[in-house]
Amino acid sequence: MTAARTDRSAKSSTGVFTQKSVFDIPVDKIFEWHERDGAIERLSPPWDPLEVLYRSGGIQSGAKVTLKMKEGPVYYRWHAVHTDYEKNRLFRDEQVKGPLSSWVHTHRFESLGESKCSMEDTIEYKPLFSAISRPLADPFIKSKLARIFRYRHKTTDADIKLHQQFADQKRKTILISGASGLLGRKLIPFFQTGGHKVISLVRRAPNNENEISWDPQKGLLNPDELKNIDVIIH
Repeated sequence: MTAARTDRSAKSSTGVFTQKSVFDIPVDKIFEWHERDGAIERLSPPWDPLEVLYRSGGIQSGAKVTLKMKEGPVYYRWHAVHTDYEKNRLFRDEQVKGPLSSWVHTHRFESLGESKCSMEDTIEYKPLFSAISRPLADPFIKSKLARIFRYRHKTTDADIKLHQQFADQKRKTILISGASGLLGRKLIPFFQTGGHKVISLVRRAPNNENEISWDPQKGLLNPDELKNIDVIIH
């Protein structure tokens, strides 16, 4: 993978950040990876974690997502909606409510042959009170984005190449205990972006079809719910 970053600023109060990388991966594979559950979590760097509170519709137009994020000691919520989608070419999300006056993130993909493509992330943003704050906020925002998107592009490249090593194997249903722990939170989105189905063991009533309730102290676990499990990670 090769990568290059360019920053440019419009004369208005809108700032622009761009990160572009070239991957030795077919464009349909890299786009498909972004469409799968777990992609948002995999793209979240460990120093800037996020929690998905709500999502619907994947990355297609009209899809919505609410994230819980943190800046220093302060937690905040980021509400975004996807406003454009072209299979294997682009998708776009825009901030509806969040820490900036505006934020538009366009993900562009271009095939460079059967096994090569480019991916470009372009972000147009306005800080709050941008006419006054932008000269002060710009260096901080662009420095933070540069670090985050270097991580995101490297993670995308490494994850897809690892998944491709096992592309000839069937997708599996994986049961994970300790899903809310440090390792579980990393493993679940990794397997999901590889096309696997992940089910979590939880010590409460299940919230959805991807959870199974168990009580290890009382030894309560319904064996019928394990019939279609291929792999157990404990």
